[in-house]
Amino acid sequence: MTTKRTTRRTILAGAASLPVAAIAVAPASPPDDSIIALAERTIEAWRALEAANAAYQPFDVAMIEWRENNPMPQQTDISELVDPVFDPALENFDPTVRRVVQIIRMPKEKQDRLCEADRLARAEWEERERGEKRRCGYTKAAAAECTASDHVTKIIAEFYEMQPRTFAGLAAKARAARITGDDGLCQQLSYDIGVMTGEITQAERDGFAAEDDEAA
Repeated sequence: MTTKRTTRRTILAGAASLPVAAIAVAPASPPDDSIIALAERTIEAWRALEAANAAYQPFDVAMIEWRENNPMPQQTDISELVDPVFDPALENFDPTVRRVVQIIRMPKEKQDRLCEADRLARAEWEERERGEKRRCGYTKAAAAECTASDHVTKIIAEFYEMQPRTFAGLAAKARAARITGDDGLCQQLSYDIGVMTGEITQAERDGFAAEDDEAA
């Protein structure tokens, strides 16, 4: 029985038998026109993502520097503000246990005041951070990068549902996989090559793809 592991090895070996010249010049048959068009859309979207990411990087660096100069308030260490407790029963306990007992014995009202002060300080800092992101352009650049990334993800997901039937279609999918470096697309490409070189059957290819979907 053909296994996934041995099949992937034979696919790589069989790929050497692909007629490279034919891939480069063979005209696309109608069934693969949509794959070739999708490959161009994928590459275009990837270039747009690269540009959005490059535009985002300076703002990300600026916010890292801002956080270094405006550190987030740290939560109050209650153990340093506890009321002294002198309990002979604690003498045989280690300092850690004693500190825990002291914290528990702190009046709840005092603990609540400290927690509320921490919450307000954290909320005020987060508001300042959001304001700085808007002021310096980080928010807009991050949103553009996220939109471009989502667009690439959506287009590549379309590719997962399409299988090339011609060498021209296979070459188009290979180019998109090479440029994006998407692991799932590269894996599917190996299955497509296996089918076209006769190393695996269509049923095996579909089975492998289904296993990958379940593992994702």
